[in-house]
Amino acid sequence: MNKPVKEVVIFEDYSDFEKGKASIKKSTESSAEIKQTNPKKEPSKDTSSVGANIPAVLIPPRVRRNGSSNDTQQQTKKTTLTRSRILTVASGIEIPTVNSNQMETAKLFAREMGLTQTQFVENGAFGISAMVLKAIGGHRRIQPENHNAAPVIVILVGPTAIGEFGIAAARHLANRGCQVIISLLEDSYSNSTFEQYKALAKFSGARFVSSINDLPDPYTMPVDIILDALLGPEMLKITPTIKMQMDWANNNKAPVLSIEFPSGVNPNNGSVPDDSSAFIQPKWTLCLGAPYIGCTSRNVTGELFLADTGLPFLCFEKAVGNFHIPWGSEFVLALEYAS
Repeated sequence: MNKPVKEVVIFEDYSDFEKGKASIKKSTESSAEIKQTNPKKEPSKDTSSVGANIPAVLIPPRVRRNGSSNDTQQQTKKTTLTRSRILTVASGIEIPTVNSNQMETAKLFAREMGLTQTQFVENGAFGISAMVLKAIGGHRRIQPENHNAAPVIVILVGPTAIGEFGIAAARHLANRGCQVIISLLEDSYSNSTFEQYKALAKFSGARFVSSINDLPDPYTMPVDIILDALLGPEMLKITPTIKMQMDWANNNKAPVLSIEFPSGVNPNNGSVPDDSSAFIQPKWTLCLGAPYIGCTSRNVTGELFLADTGLPFLCFEKAVGNFHIPWGSEFVLALEYAS
């Protein structure tokens, strides 16, 4: 019996990531071997030598920090308000950061100028889907003549506005042949456009699940990437269903991409409440429009990216003077923390 073929996508550097160029290593392994070679992540595992021969962009933040998950939680909780300098990878230009009030002011001003919520979500969904496609291998992974199994993408959606972005992005990803699974365990957030995006995602082939038990088993259905669209920058109470999804994502071997900001982390200082152990530990964070000042280090966000949502600079200048993002010809920028 033929063994299944597994693809491993490797990016050599940021330029390869941005262009979607990657080398693909194929290997065959039985489901029994998968269980043996892909064990659950052990917090106490020695990671002192990790990073020696692996590109930094591929190293999950919890491993790069060289500590256990408990150490990770303590480090995040102790984060103090220090504005980190964030630069574009391509040109080294510094990027301005905003707090949650400044972001809401910019969005309010944009609505007054005529930018609708639907336009804002659609622009964000385009950037999210473009980022996801690059992260899973770009044109090498997504092409008609690729006869391997379709990429599996899980989108964790919370009862917040950021969940709307995740569902909107699902349509674009399903249209490109990805197998999209949307986890919507709490359906309390609802408006006309949210319901419309849900219907469009279903029509495009995305599958909704309402139980944590219906999410893919990592041994029988490995996931290519997980999208964190649970809370974003909204500091809401962590309900049991939200925590279950956070735990599922953090314990899965698939990399996590947080949308706008890691769920459960304060966007204004990069910390979590002292009584909370529930927050997403992403490999990547894709900010929308502008980074939050809570983007203090890779310990918080993983590798950092920024997507254009169409917010005019003038909207930010009411709260942030001389606001400018050097987009150039790009819709998604790779960012880095200044050393």
